[in-house]
Amino acid sequence: MILSNKFISEIGVSEKYLRDEHYNSMKVWWARRPIRAMRALLINESIQLRNSELDNQEIDFLNRLAAELNPSKKDLKRFSSIFNTSEINILDVFAGGGSIPFESARLGFKTFSSELNPVASLLQHTLFDSLGIENFGLMLENSGSQVIKRLEDKYSSLYNFESTIPYVIFWSKTANCKSCGGELELRRLRYFSKKKNKLVTLDGKNGRYKIGSTEYERERANGFTCPACGVENSFKDIKEYCNENTLGSSPLAICYYLDGKKTYKSFDSEMLEELSFKETFVQKEIKRLSEFNPKSTVRSRGGVINPTLYDLKYHQNFFNDRQLLILLGLIEELTKQYHIDVNIHGKLKAKQILLGLTCLIEFLVDWNSNGTMWISQNEQTGRSLAGPGVGMKWDYIEVNPFFNKGSNLKSKLNRVVKTYTSINRLNKVDILKGSSEKLNLKDGTIDMVLTDPPYFDSVDYTALSEFFRPWFEILIANTYDKSIDLRNDASQEAIVELTSKKNGKHRSSQHYERIMTNVLRESYRVLKNKGKMLMLYSHKTFEGWEIINRSITDSGFKIDSCIPLEMERIARPRAMNYEALNGVIVFRLTKETQSVSTAIEDVNGIHQMMVDGELKQSQVVIYLAALACKLSNNEGLPFKESYDELIKLYEEQRIKKWSPVKLDTLTTAFLEYKLSDDQPAKVKKLLKSKGLINENTIKDLSEINSENLPPNSVLKMAIEVFSEFENSSKTKINKNQSNIEKLNFFFSVVGGLRLNTLSRRSNRVEEKVSRMVLSKLSEI
Repeated sequence: MILSNKFISEIGVSEKYLRDEHYNSMKVWWARRPIRAMRALLINESIQLRNSELDNQEIDFLNRLAAELNPSKKDLKRFSSIFNTSEINILDVFAGGGSIPFESARLGFKTFSSELNPVASLLQHTLFDSLGIENFGLMLENSGSQVIKRLEDKYSSLYNFESTIPYVIFWSKTANCKSCGGELELRRLRYFSKKKNKLVTLDGKNGRYKIGSTEYERERANGFTCPACGVENSFKDIKEYCNENTLGSSPLAICYYLDGKKTYKSFDSEMLEELSFKETFVQKEIKRLSEFNPKSTVRSRGGVINPTLYDLKYHQNFFNDRQLLILLGLIEELTKQYHIDVNIHGKLKAKQILLGLTCLIEFLVDWNSNGTMWISQNEQTGRSLAGPGVGMKWDYIEVNPFFNKGSNLKSKLNRVVKTYTSINRLNKVDILKGSSEKLNLKDGTIDMVLTDPPYFDSVDYTALSEFFRPWFEILIANTYDKSIDLRNDASQEAIVELTSKKNGKHRSSQHYERIMTNVLRESYRVLKNKGKMLMLYSHKTFEGWEIINRSITDSGFKIDSCIPLEMERIARPRAMNYEALNGVIVFRLTKETQSVSTAIEDVNGIHQMMVDGELKQSQVVIYLAALACKLSNNEGLPFKESYDELIKLYEEQRIKKWSPVKLDTLTTAFLEYKLSDDQPAKVKKLLKSKGLINENTIKDLSEINSENLPPNSVLKMAIEVFSEFENSSKTKINKNQSNIEKLNFFFSVVGGLRLNTLSRRSNRVEEKVSRMVLSKLSEI
């Protein structure tokens, strides 16, 4: 490939820190891949289709084109001219937020975007249909500014306490004690700031607070203690309370700016009185705007959307009164602005302006609800709906949507407008609505399929999009389409829903496999004989890979190659502890067998890939799983047999490459025995002499006393590091390069290469701590 795995991974990871002028920041969707990485994949396949040599000047151009966030119109036209992209048909069968169709269209390909979820289809129409309108960014800015000004004139006074204007307000949710009926505060908030040299805490309880700097010990609470009677109220008690009641909210403190710095103030009696006085106006306005309030209920989705297990019964329950009022008021002003814009620009442009301004609704739902959190490490607001699910928040922040710093309505509008004006070129995108199990395309008409499907049970897109759907429907029904219906047919969604087994209401792995197989078969049908399908995939369980392997094989596709890519930075101790994925595999599928290498040869090449930076240690687990799919697919073997064979082959190779050149004899013997107890008698004798074996079982790292080990052994060094990490994930590692290399190898073996299963999610302490160490090593 002209653009290497390493290069694609680097531009993909770095993109996660970009917000300005970024396509993915214009509208909310989940698990979207970096647009530059998707562009790079399209460029590489274009080179394959061209089937001719490139000179150095062309190679430099392609590297620059892939690296730019928003390439110039000149460069995009040059690429299209070189590769004749207008004659090439590209299809995405799980288009979602539209990142892949977007990149395909601006490279000049004839692009088809297939999507089941109507909310995602609306998103694509919002962006793709607007980008063809001249000066659309300016129109959006003018209309949006008028909407925000009218809203601010009405409601900004609600965010003024004793002449202090807060940036955010901190709230605790409340219930009534099951024993005495007194108010029960549910907050978990203790820290406003955990910044270095700035520790700010909320001290006190039961409505009597002060701002302090107390260092609290970490503890895991199992419930909530009533301050009046001392009775413990469990989470189950709170759930039962919510069967008949709605949780209340009690103000804790505000964050405001003083001399340019974030400052904190607890609520005093005067502020509480002022808040109570304003509540009368808030309730009156909510009643006036009741026509914009959704009437539908929220489906209970325990395990995915945890608040539905408590008091999230209606969509408006996701907001406190003031947050709800601002949202209803925004919809009212957007409705007014639509009719103003119809008179100025006509219905078509007015519709696109209205849809463009739904980004303001998304801001209020995602950044200003009773699910919005405060990130004390950097004193910033956090999203409510970042995905893959929504956790229950016992305390939350209310953002002042009119504030002149941080996240607010004006900054959101400015960012979206700036992005519209920075996108230089976009060909038409044909949006195919409905399931990709049946595409409205002729046989053999597509040159390339590039898609990023749902990963087994990773993200429930329907559940998350439901937080926005009713507000969009109300706005559209009051403007240009009274019959709008954006509900998704979840029965056709490719997702495994591992929820309540009691009521049996879940989408099974068989459901996922059936849909994936059908979509792949349909992709096979519409693909030209020499066409290619690139499909991204990743999962942390054996079942997730076994099923995708069967779907690929049953569809008729052959796995040509497996491309490992890093898409985001997940190398954090907490993420490793929860087994987050640090990569994705791109399956390159063909209708004809033409693989340049076997899966066995691919395993033999892993070491060199890691030396060249094409593969990271943290990605080996999923890369081996993908190669097992390739072996199974090409040789007709059961997936488990293929998987076991490749794991064994790779582990044997690793030990041989590292021993005895870099590892001492004792450490080598220990690791070999970890992998297999079928070892020579002299190995067992050595390990027993050092107290490393109980009968015939090798000890876990936590059971070993490092004092009994040779001072220069890697095993002794590893045991000491392990012990420190077992007590604290904040442990620092000596940056000696030789030590890092040896420790990285040691813990990658102990941490294990095997995938989890749905019934066993790596609950062994040894594996978890080893993965924490690996995550810390990867940051050095």
